[in-house]
Amino acid sequence: MGICKVKFDHKKFTRILRAAFGTFVLSVGIIGFGCSGSTDGLKNSSTDSKSSPSTSEIVNSNVLTSNIIPSRGSLQERKERKRRIITEPSGKPIPLIYKKAAENSEIAVTMNDDGSVLEIRVFRDHPMLIKVEATRLGEKDKALKIYLQNGKTLDVKTDRVPNLGLVSSSEILQIAGINGQSKTAEGRRMAGQR
Repeated sequence: MGICKVKFDHKKFTRILRAAFGTFVLSVGIIGFGCSGSTDGLKNSSTDSKSSPSTSEIVNSNVLTSNIIPSRGSLQERKERKRRIITEPSGKPIPLIYKKAAENSEIAVTMNDDGSVLEIRVFRDHPMLIKVEATRLGEKDKALKIYLQNGKTLDVKTDRVPNLGLVSSSEILQIAGINGQSKTAEGRRMAGQR
């Protein structure tokens, strides 16, 4: 009985093993990539080219592309999904929780029916401002609805208000186009207080 005494070459074995493993990984990747595609190509190739098109191939001209719900993504896409405010089981919206802010005011944050963020700041004793509502329009733009003491309401769009709770009342008045915060008789008259 003969025993073959051949010297085992570790370097050669390692090279062969690495090449085999690399080939295996590459083939699994190619097969996985090939199988992950749509099956529309297989369905169309099995049908005769002279036959009528399938219903999935017919484009309905009455369907608008804006009705398609987009995947998660930009703020605009999320707005189009129209998220609703979470309600209590009774169907009532959750009440706002006001927190103290600068200049003797309070601020609350909620979400509109269309999914946009709404910040509400209520001033307790400001001579000109009652309340300011800021609705987020984009990443930077906001629509401000400013309620004045004289009963007027101003609608302004701006990108100068990143956070309504951090903006001073004089900045809000400046954005609205009202010159300064005046506690003089003229300022009180403008604000409706005599």
